[in-house]
Amino acid sequence: MCFEIILHPVVLLEIIKKKNIEFFNQKNVKRKVGCLMGYKKKDKISVTFSFSLPFEQEDFENNWFIDYYFIEKMTEIHKKINTKESILGWYSTGKKIHRNDTDIYQIFRGYTKYPIQLLLWINPKSHVIFMCAFVNQNNVSEKYLLKNVSITIGMLESEKIGIFYTLKHSESLGKLLHLNVLKNYIELIQMCIRHILKFLQCEIVKTRHDFSLKKFYSIFKKILLISNANFLLEKKKITWVIFSLVNILNSVCKKLSVYKKFVGV
Repeated sequence: MCFEIILHPVVLLEIIKKKNIEFFNQKNVKRKVGCLMGYKKKDKISVTFSFSLPFEQEDFENNWFIDYYFIEKMTEIHKKINTKESILGWYSTGKKIHRNDTDIYQIFRGYTKYPIQLLLWINPKSHVIFMCAFVNQNNVSEKYLLKNVSITIGMLESEKIGIFYTLKHSESLGKLLHLNVLKNYIELIQMCIRHILKFLQCEIVKTRHDFSLKKFYSIFKKILLISNANFLLEKKKITWVIFSLVNILNSVCKKLSVYKKFVGV
């Protein structure tokens, strides 16, 4: 039982659609479960369609609910549109496998012999999508022994055209992500400046801070000269600024510690 899973971009868009705000902004996101559909061809499984399921579970995972009737109805409707596709397994958002996944596996085993389980989560800082796929090794016994299966992103020619035009008209989303990264860098710069000013306010450092202040003002001028013309150039400049400010802060700390040892503080 060795095969490869090919995940189409339409499936990813369907899973993340209308839930990206929850993924990016909230800390405790409720788990989402859905159905994966597609077709098998020799050792390759193509996942071409997905839909979310009415699913609820408590924090301790003992009490949970999934709508069987909804799966039946959606499958029946989809069969009228595309007879080639069938149920292949299910997806779950989050990093870990849950205790009730064994019960969900038994549900989907009624639709396919080897149901696959797809785990998908998004890093809230970098907005990078992580995913991994599993299949049960022990199909005969009741034991739930998972095996990691290789997964790749594949698309048809029609999907390539559709995604190209979607990305072409979604420049605002890209700009928003760039602004979020710039915001993180600016917050780091503010933290460095705050620490430097805190040290410069001390009377011990005030007498010997001329050299550090010259460096500080030259770096601050470079911050003001940063433009939004090229994001990669901005990233390099801001990274250099942060490292320079940290170096100044470290040198001030060393001077302060040497002075304290000298005066016996």
